[in-house]
Amino acid sequence: MFLQQFTTLLLENLPYIFLGVIILLFIVLLVFIKINMNLSRLANKYETLIKGANGGNLDDALIQNIKDISLIRDNLITLSSRIGKLEDFERMTIKKVGIVKFDAFDDISGKMSFALAILNERQDGFILSNICGRSDSRVYVKPLVAGQSPNNNLTNEEKMAIGQAEILKN
Repeated sequence: MFLQQFTTLLLENLPYIFLGVIILLFIVLLVFIKINMNLSRLANKYETLIKGANGGNLDDALIQNIKDISLIRDNLITLSSRIGKLEDFERMTIKKVGIVKFDAFDDISGKMSFALAILNERQDGFILSNICGRSDSRVYVKPLVAGQSPNNNLTNEEKMAIGQAEILKN
C-alpha cells in the first residue's frame, strides 16, 4: 500500500522532480567549472614556481639564493670590520676647535696674538699659540692629552681656547 502511494506520488510529480534534478545538475556543473578554473590557475602558478621566472628550476634558484646570502653575509662581515676601523679613526679626527685672540703685551693692541685649541673626541690634540710683539712673532705648539698639556703649563688664554673648543664641539 505504501509503495503504491509512493509510486503514484512520484509519477504525478515526475516533471517537477526531473526539473529539480536538471537544476541541481546545472548547479553542480557550475561549481565544477569554477573549481576547475581555480585548479587551473593554481596549476599555472605552481608550474611558474617550479620552473622559475626565467625558465630555470626551483632547485637552481634556491641554490643561487643560498650562494647570494653567503656572499652577502661575507660582505656584511667585511663592512662591519671596515666600519669599526672608520669609527676608531673618526674618534681621532678633529672635532673641536676653539680660538681666543688677545693682546700679549700692554703696549700692543689689536689682538694680534691668539691661542688655537684643536681637539678630538677624547680631548686629545694640541694648542697652537702665536705671540705677536712689535718686531717679531713667535709660534708655540703644546700637545694636549685629555684637555691637559702633559709637559707644559697652559696660559689662561690657552685654557680659554680649550674651554671654547669644548663648548662649541665643532
